[in-house]
Amino acid sequence: MKTHSEIWKHGCNWNRSKNSFYDFIKRKQIVIGTDKFGWNAGDLVMITEGFKVRAIAMIDKKPTAITEKPEYAFLFDEYKIPFEDWVNYTRAEWYELHEDEIFEYAVQRGFAKVRKPDVKNKVVELWKNRRLLELD
Repeated sequence: MKTHSEIWKHGCNWNRSKNSFYDFIKRKQIVIGTDKFGWNAGDLVMITEGFKVRAIAMIDKKPTAITEKPEYAFLFDEYKIPFEDWVNYTRAEWYELHEDEIFEYAVQRGFAKVRKPDVKNKVVELWKNRRLLELD
């Protein structure tokens, strides 16, 4: 079983754009970020729209520059995400939260390391129990 070392918040509105890219990254089973964040394989990522945590993803491998995926250029433009070397992406295993699992995480920054122990514990528990919930 994979283990995680860090937990991150991943917002779905680049630079406060009104265009949410939640459905795009969910469909592609990816997470996106910048070189500024040290995401690694095994890290958990809370996927948010506004302050609502809608999904949790586990990063499969270290992110690479989005420019290595030229077929995403048009979509990045549509969602007002820079298509440049400092923007990265990676595949991730996604778990979309059930309605009763969705919770609020009121942090303004689009991408941030989660430091609150209670939030980290909640994310780990939701991730650990995702298979049980999918069987119900």
